[in-house]
Amino acid sequence: MFFQQRQDRRRLVNREARRFQQSTDTGRAQRETPLKKRTFFFIGENRNTKFGLSAKIWQIWREEKTVHTRWGPARLRNRQPVFGGWRQEWKRSFRSEEAAKRCLEQRVSAKLSKGYKPRPALRTAD
Repeated sequence: MFFQQRQDRRRLVNREARRFQQSTDTGRAQRETPLKKRTFFFIGENRNTKFGLSAKIWQIWREEKTVHTRWGPARLRNRQPVFGGWRQEWKRSFRSEEAAKRCLEQRVSAKLSKGYKPRPALRTAD
């Protein structure tokens, strides 16, 4: 009896989750282009840490008139830099898409001038 009730509750939760997913998918289907998140990382000297190195990761993307930025410490997972622990986020809305594009390009060029590198492509077996 208890097992049957638990299965019924799971079915109900799964059904509600599917309905919610379908209702939120309509907005994504109308988006013309998929989001392109650009990820950059920095590994450099930091005398304040135990090992003398600091690893940071920075991510930026644009949704129409809004620019999103996310940053925080980096860790290596499968030889790739990924977010480690906490991360901070920043979001800014603009009046036009052109202004948002300009902001995105300015921020990317500023990070590149500070020494951030684009995330390397995954290696494929030769």
